[in-house]
Formats: sequence, C-alpha cells, structure tokens
Amino acid sequence: MIVKLYTLFVYLIFVLLTAGAAGCSQEGPMEQAGETVDEAMEDTSEAIEDAQEKIEDTTEENQK
Repeated sequence: MIVKLYTLFVYLIFVLLTAGAAGCSQEGPMEQAGETVDEAMEDTSEAIEDAQEKIEDTTEENQK
C-alpha cells in the first residue's frame, strides 16, 4: 500500500513538473508588453546618454 502511494506521488510530481515546464515556454500578453516597455526604456536611456555626451562635447568646445 505504501509503495503504491509512493509511486502515485512520484507520478503526480512528474506530471506537475512536465505541465509546468510546458506552460513556461509560452509568453503571455503581459510578458510581451513588459518586454516592449523594457526596450523602450533602454532606447530612451541610450538617447539621453547620447544627448548628455553631445552637451558635454559642446560645452568643452565653447570653453576653449
């Protein structure tokens, strides 16, 4: 009886892990939206850094 319960428990764990792994491979709409926001933030950050460098270069040139 205990062996059967143990075997059933092992099979149940296997099924849950397999189903969980299959579910993780699909991206939902919220994940896609999050990635879009991350990319937009990265692009904005790079644009700000570029603008800052241009301002610093211009300031250095004007001080000479």
